[in-house]
Amino acid sequence: MITEPVPVSPHDTPKPRRSRLSARPLNSHASGRRSGDQFNLYVCDRFIVPVLTAAQRREIGQGQLLLDQLTRGFISDHLSYRFAVYGDGAEALAVERVVRAGGLPAGRPDLNPL
Repeated sequence: MITEPVPVSPHDTPKPRRSRLSARPLNSHASGRRSGDQFNLYVCDRFIVPVLTAAQRREIGQGQLLLDQLTRGFISDHLSYRFAVYGDGAEALAVERVVRAGGLPAGRPDLNPL
């Protein structure tokens, strides 16, 4: 039996679910700019400031070197991310708590542990 195609209204098509993981915060992190980005501040404070040489501190003070540049370079060279999709927010938060508490073989995270 051949049937005629049924016209479909754009209002009848299901909209794709929006993921809460968007490119905006990831791009902000990758930029290395510390202004307005708590993650970049944590990276700078934890990994960059403790190893600054006297010459680098002097260049920063003279405006010849920017902490944002060092932060961007560190993030680009040393950090990556991955994510997992869970059925609901409660399950995702439970997994996050386990990870932050050191429940993975790598131990507690350097940034944002419990």
